[in-house]
Amino acid sequence: MSTTLAALDGLLKRHYSGNYVSNQQNFIPDFIMTLPKATEKQGGEDGAFRFSVNLQRSQNGGAQNENESFRANETATRKQSTIAAKINIWAVEITGFALTMSKSQVDAFVSGLESEFEDKLTSMKKDMNRQAFGTGNGVLTLVNGAVSSTAVVVDSVQYFFPGMKIDIFNAAGTIKDADAVVISSINEGTLTLTMASSVTVENNGIIVRQKVKDNEATDGKEIMGMFGLTDDGTEFTTFQGLSRSTFDIWKGSITDAASATITNDFLQRAIDKGERRSGRGIDSIVSHRNQRRQYLNLVTPQKRFNDDNLDAGFKTLDWNGMAWKVSHDCQREVVYAYPKKDCQRYEAHAIKLDDTEGKTLHRISRSDVFEAYYKHYGNIGTKYPASIVRLDNLATVSD
Repeated sequence: MSTTLAALDGLLKRHYSGNYVSNQQNFIPDFIMTLPKATEKQGGEDGAFRFSVNLQRSQNGGAQNENESFRANETATRKQSTIAAKINIWAVEITGFALTMSKSQVDAFVSGLESEFEDKLTSMKKDMNRQAFGTGNGVLTLVNGAVSSTAVVVDSVQYFFPGMKIDIFNAAGTIKDADAVVISSINEGTLTLTMASSVTVENNGIIVRQKVKDNEATDGKEIMGMFGLTDDGTEFTTFQGLSRSTFDIWKGSITDAASATITNDFLQRAIDKGERRSGRGIDSIVSHRNQRRQYLNLVTPQKRFNDDNLDAGFKTLDWNGMAWKVSHDCQREVVYAYPKKDCQRYEAHAIKLDDTEGKTLHRISRSDVFEAYYKHYGNIGTKYPASIVRLDNLATVSD
């Protein structure tokens, strides 16, 4: 059967565009896609999302005598909050030669591309899920000890994979000491990354994905994550266009565990703080498996055994009626709690193959190569940052 580029493009749309993404349930990230999608639409030349927030209510009323004059009039402090749409792109390249060879068996060719498209889609979703716990600046970890070698000891290997390309900056983040270096292997026991080529880096050097810090905006290139949503002004004084130093209610709610082990009291104190400051009801919890294990150690003695069945495991874990979600991409020493409706995905373009020009295959200029790429325009944001809780600096155990 002969075919044309248009026919192949149509097959790619049907197999790998919106419906394909929706149907791949096993590839859905364990956190970011659980957040509800906001109803606000982006607008303006910058394509940002905007809405009004009340940062300080009027306080000019109260008890008074019968003939006493009213207090001076005051108005609520209303400001416009802005959420910038961030861009994530993952591309697949197809040579013209491969397209030519496919003309007699286009269906087999598309089937052969399946693993490549699945790989890009899985990697994209996994990386965005990792971003959903960060601050937008893309920092993966820090170098632990200056070195000139292929072996680099780091603070954490949680977010790395063999074959991943990374940039390493100096501790100040102003000089790129290693550019697009490839990770050959990872030793979780010694927290060591082995590179394909030798690097010279300083202690506390900043490690990011390739290009993430190149020409970055003040709030970074990546989507905002839970650590940034719960920030109290330590990471950045401006959040969604408004000052956290000026408006205390615009800060997240942080409780510092000071390296203590998680307890029911810690959880209750942290959640009470968020609900007290925001007046919102918290209904969701998420943590790394490390903190779930710590909490299970606390509650396992309370489990009852029936019918001589000594099954000591747990299928689900709830706390005060809230389902306790777990994500490998959450920081190991942190537990987050939040009202699900207050932590949302602001999306201008959901994850799917680009078809802006009416096609999914695009020729790369002056080459016999075509590319198709998944793209996502959006961010994570909130109208009530005080309602989002971070129980931080908890003790951890070995994974």
